[in-house]
Amino acid sequence: MVGYIRHLVMVSQVNFERPVADIQEQLLNLKLSLINSTRLVVLQIPFYTTWHLSSSWFPNQANPSWVIFNMK
Repeated sequence: MVGYIRHLVMVSQVNFERPVADIQEQLLNLKLSLINSTRLVVLQIPFYTTWHLSSSWFPNQANPSWVIFNMK
């Protein structure tokens, strides 16, 4: 949430009355920030799914190969 607010602040701080090089630098910083935020979200996806694992999904005496095969 803080990242989104930060991006909104960065967008609002772009001053189109400044030289083109300054505007491009501000937009580049915004773009890099968005890429880094997206990369972080994508890297968290496998760990986010572990919150949804439940012991009721697996039989008590399941073969480990069965569990691995069914998690794909």
